[in-house]
Amino acid sequence: MISQNDNMMPIKLLNRINKLKNDLSKNILKLIFEKKTNVALSLDISDKKKFLTILKHVAEHICILKTHINTINDFDIKFIEEIIKIQNEHKFYILEDGKFSDIGNTFQKQLTEGVFKINTWANSITAHGISGKSIINTYQNINDNNNNKGIIFVAQMSNKGNLITETYTNSIIDMCNNNKIITGFVTQKKISDDSYLYFTPGVSIQNTNDNIDQQYRTPKDAIINDNCDVLIVGRGIYTCDNYIEKAIEYKLRSYPYFIEKYT
Repeated sequence: MISQNDNMMPIKLLNRINKLKNDLSKNILKLIFEKKTNVALSLDISDKKKFLTILKHVAEHICILKTHINTINDFDIKFIEEIIKIQNEHKFYILEDGKFSDIGNTFQKQLTEGVFKINTWANSITAHGISGKSIINTYQNINDNNNNKGIIFVAQMSNKGNLITETYTNSIIDMCNNNKIITGFVTQKKISDDSYLYFTPGVSIQNTNDNIDQQYRTPKDAIINDNCDVLIVGRGIYTCDNYIEKAIEYKLRSYPYFIEKYT
């Protein structure tokens, strides 16, 4: 998927890529450099036509598409086929934000069976660690012959009142230690070493909260101060009248801070 010449990259970025254990995480960083964007679009749109329209127009400005596939009205396989067409044209990875957390047998069915057949099209998934290593072992067994896959564990959350403790976060890190199927963590800040990528929600260039429970911070805070890699942006883009301009604005307000760390 990546055609960028590694020799064009800053040495610090190449060193960071070499420290990553998961092939997908390496390719995500390469794609960020190639497309000059570290924005992941959380496209929480239930209407298929509107979803695809927005994606077609902003795909060139994102590195990851984050989906909640079970919120799509009238889901069918053609919808996935259309997403894959756009992916092939514009180069981005697909993260299904299923936040899986069940026993291995149930998780396997959620991932491979039913109408969604998530594992056939999602490059990565999110998961909680409450069920222990069963998620890791099951995902690894299913994708034993596919190196460009990975799990992103939810280690911290951005909403007020969530029940994740520091002890739980540390347990997630320990559970994932030295496992090549782990792409990284959904987190508010860098919580471990350079073996993982850090994906952070709760980023906005204008709001500080959503009047419900979400708390926001700026791209600079997330990338420079908290040392995160990928910014997850949803409503900050897709609810805007001119979502194309807003996606470009997020890209231009975020990537310079990302590359600043490596030059």
